[in-house]
Amino acid sequence: MDRIAAFVSENAFFGVFLTIGFYLLFRHLSGKIRFPLFNPILLTVAALIGFLLLFDIPYEAYEPSGDLITWFLTPATVCFAVPLYRQLHVLRRHMKAVLVSIFAGSLTSVASIFLMGKLFGLPTHIHASLSPKSVTTPIATAIAEEMGGVAGCTVIAVILTGILGSIFAVSLKKLLRLKSDIAWGLATGTSSHAIGTSAVMEESEIAGAMGSLSIAIAGVMTVVLVPLLNGLY
Repeated sequence: MDRIAAFVSENAFFGVFLTIGFYLLFRHLSGKIRFPLFNPILLTVAALIGFLLLFDIPYEAYEPSGDLITWFLTPATVCFAVPLYRQLHVLRRHMKAVLVSIFAGSLTSVASIFLMGKLFGLPTHIHASLSPKSVTTPIATAIAEEMGGVAGCTVIAVILTGILGSIFAVSLKKLLRLKSDIAWGLATGTSSHAIGTSAVMEESEIAGAMGSLSIAIAGVMTVVLVPLLNGLY
């Protein structure tokens, strides 16, 4: 076990290939097993945790691999600009509705945490950590740290929010009988950032483009809204 832990810690690329391998495996299986909870990202996280526990590998040994994967998060998010560029004509036609929708979603996300914090008496630093849960990790952690939150708690909240969005995005569209891919993409991108957007992009390029736009604009709006509500907490 110690040899395996040492090998993982000394070879960051092993953890990277392990993570990608798990993801590709579960992504392939999810195409065959149509079940909302059979989500590749969720299962990859569970498999990695199981692997580390099984071989008694401390997280610190895997952490360099995780940091390397995280490094690719920003350029991967930027890639969402491609479908947005292809759908610029849609954006121009619905600009006002798009901006109002993203603002409403961002406000709802931040206000819901504010109300939950008041209801359950959450400490100020926990409230600050959870408030930016619906935006991308780099923006969320920067906001949380500025407000006195815990970056680790924020990262967990952001990941869980994204995973839940990717799991239920398609099901909710069917349940609510949404016919507009624009509305679907805006709602998903605003509430569950890049992870949720990646799920709707597989179903509709228009929804993916609107989700991509939401990621950027919701991030900016959240930067303004969180300090305002945090000052009232």
